[in-house]
Amino acid sequence: MEIISVKYLLYVLLFLITFQLLNTKYRSYWVLGFSLFFYGSISHILLLALLISIGFNYWITYTKFKFKNSIAIIFNTLLLFSFKWSPSNFILPIGISFFTFQALSFVFDQSNSKPVTIIQFANYLSFFPQLIAGPIETYDHLAPQLTLLKPIQRTHFFPGISLALKGLVFKFVIANRCGIIVKSFYDEISYFDGWMLLLANTLFTFQILLDFSGYCLLARGIAKIMGVELSKNFFSPYLSSSLSDFWKRWHTTLHIWFKNYVFKPLIIKYSFWKVAGIIFLISSLWHGLKINFLIWGMTCFVLLLMDKYLIQKFIRSKKITWFITFCCVSLSWIPFRISDFNALLNLSWNLNDFLLFVKDHHYVIFNDFMNNISSTCEYAGKNLGITFLDFYIMTLSLITFCVCSIIFKSKIIHNLYTSFIFFLLLCFLGFDNSTPFIYFQF
Repeated sequence: MEIISVKYLLYVLLFLITFQLLNTKYRSYWVLGFSLFFYGSISHILLLALLISIGFNYWITYTKFKFKNSIAIIFNTLLLFSFKWSPSNFILPIGISFFTFQALSFVFDQSNSKPVTIIQFANYLSFFPQLIAGPIETYDHLAPQLTLLKPIQRTHFFPGISLALKGLVFKFVIANRCGIIVKSFYDEISYFDGWMLLLANTLFTFQILLDFSGYCLLARGIAKIMGVELSKNFFSPYLSSSLSDFWKRWHTTLHIWFKNYVFKPLIIKYSFWKVAGIIFLISSLWHGLKINFLIWGMTCFVLLLMDKYLIQKFIRSKKITWFITFCCVSLSWIPFRISDFNALLNLSWNLNDFLLFVKDHHYVIFNDFMNNISSTCEYAGKNLGITFLDFYIMTLSLITFCVCSIIFKSKIIHNLYTSFIFFLLLCFLGFDNSTPFIYFQF
């Protein structure tokens, strides 16, 4: 089942109607059953992996083995990497990384706590709104909310709808359009130049934020309708004035996981730079066993040390450190996205092609807008796959997003009126090019 499809919407609607009609004591079972059905509709093999993870991690948590934490780490690592190592045409490891980290946190946190039922644990690990791409929740935060589920209330319904629609706007109005140009460039780098790299990478910088945070907003919105509060995963990360601050704001639940289960235990024995290096190595492997992710992790590690020990010590202006931080983050996304490093190294810097690209847009805007609005943008004679209209919708949407992020930050109240606004934006400006959420591959 595709999560960005009418079929998924209809299934969620059926789920919510049945959820509302059921007695309170049966709702948690209904949530579990639907979650397993949903994951199984994606892949029977992935469902089997989830069930094995539920059974093993529940069992190991309440055994009396001396080294059960180490056993849990080995088992979950092998389960995770068995999918990361699988051929790309076999199956994508959708959701494996996320529920594996949740399972480990359960083992670490619950070893000395009062035992819970396997149904409670299974519900925690398989909760369908955030199963695919987070946020990563702790058992103590999520599980109690899934134990006694109340009927859907108006105070939860409209804020939940608003959050979900906001996530869909991020995805369909902006991220999908950015993704067209990004894909056109990275799929055929040899046809372009360094100026196009700057444009494509800037767009990917926003695409990955809006795509990933869009999914998290959708997950939070569906959960909110049910009265379940999922953790916020993004806190305006591109407004950070240091890389340390950026990693606290970006994918916050993963940052907290690393802080609690890796950083705190290791910082007692090792220096900061060693622990940071270990965390970025684990994060690289968590994203995938590919050379580009390892280079991305190493790049982030080096930039973090430079920022911590040089930039933050010698530059006091917040505006300058913000600009440097944004440039460093944007630079680090290049190895994350690229697959052909040789083509990247051979890029030329042809200013004439870039100026011709600008000239084309100047002509369309100021001379013959209506006749060219449906024409396709080109760069150096290469079709970018996006019309001038969609290019301008993307540009204006990005500007609006940046301005609203600075002015409103996280102060938008989600209610009936914001739901209506997001619904109109989605209806009139939504763009579906059948691009799955980026973090589904992790």
